[in-house]
Amino acid sequence: MGVKDALFGWLIKAISGRIRQLESDNKLLSSHNEELTIEVEELTIDRNSWKSRHDTEKKKSRDLRSTWERDELDPIRVEVRELKILFREMSEVIPPPAEESDSPNSISAALSVAESECKNLLFFEDAKRSAKKCEYDDPERLINVLRIMDNEAEKWFGLEEGTGSYEDVLRKRGLDIADSDSYTARNAYPRKFKTRNEQGKQVKIEMLRHIKLGVSRNPKRTMRIHYKPVRAHHKILIGHCGKHLPG
Repeated sequence: MGVKDALFGWLIKAISGRIRQLESDNKLLSSHNEELTIEVEELTIDRNSWKSRHDTEKKKSRDLRSTWERDELDPIRVEVRELKILFREMSEVIPPPAEESDSPNSISAALSVAESECKNLLFFEDAKRSAKKCEYDDPERLINVLRIMDNEAEKWFGLEEGTGSYEDVLRKRGLDIADSDSYTARNAYPRKFKTRNEQGKQVKIEMLRHIKLGVSRNPKRTMRIHYKPVRAHHKILIGHCGKHLPG
């Protein structure tokens, strides 16, 4: 056998061995591929199973919610709607209860309320008499003004003298203050008002300053409060609480 034949035989043998190795490797790869294919199929089956289970549970949840809304929630909604209708009908039929009012219904009653509430105001007998005859039709406004006078008097008494007049503080509260009437009016109808002191003695004091409630000539729309502040005794004297005095 020549050298060429020997080399050729060796080459054939080497190639055959390589082919056998490749065939073996191919079998291993094929086997591994089959295993992977089986695993993928199993995973696909599991995924489909989980998806089916998820879809089933989701449908069950929807069915349960639908059943709950139908059997539980809907009747409540109907009941609430009926109660709203009933409440509206009752509100239309039954009037609201009337609020009790403590507002005075006359000027004299307003003065009585103020006398019990306003400790800084001292009402003369003439003030009470004028209130009984007064036709002014807004006693609520009067009691509010008297309360303002009382509250501001409390503050004013606490101030040092010379820091401002009582009229200044009243004007700041929006009250219309007149310092006096005309000379002719004062002479024709003196603004002197009477009461009795604690000893029963009659006293008479001139009170020119007054608060104006209304400016109409109609006695139901206007009235006057004549007063005099006495800082030394911490009192605001009220001499007249009634109609606009002639002048």
